[in-house]
Amino acid sequence: MEKLTALFGTGVLSAVLAVWGCLTLDKDYGIYLLIGGALYLAGPVGVTMGYNVPRNNTLVALDPASAEAATHWNRYLTEWTRGNHVRVAGGLAAAAAFTIALTGG
Repeated sequence: MEKLTALFGTGVLSAVLAVWGCLTLDKDYGIYLLIGGALYLAGPVGVTMGYNVPRNNTLVALDPASAEAATHWNRYLTEWTRGNHVRVAGGLAAAAAFTIALTGG
């Protein structure tokens, strides 16, 4: 449960910061708040919900002893790892944008 709280709690905070960024675009930091919020929502939250979770659900539904599961696992591992790289890159880019916003833009 703590993992979901961390992911979605940070997602809510990122959405709030993105809105704050929209409202403060006249400030140097506003655009970085907007970009950071969008990157976090698209990266860690969006990729998790739209890419990784459906693959996890498909994997869970397979019989682990079947030949189909073994074949699917190889594909799953490649696809999930690719998505995870995108997710991490989005999180790092969001952190960079928020850091720039904290320093005043």
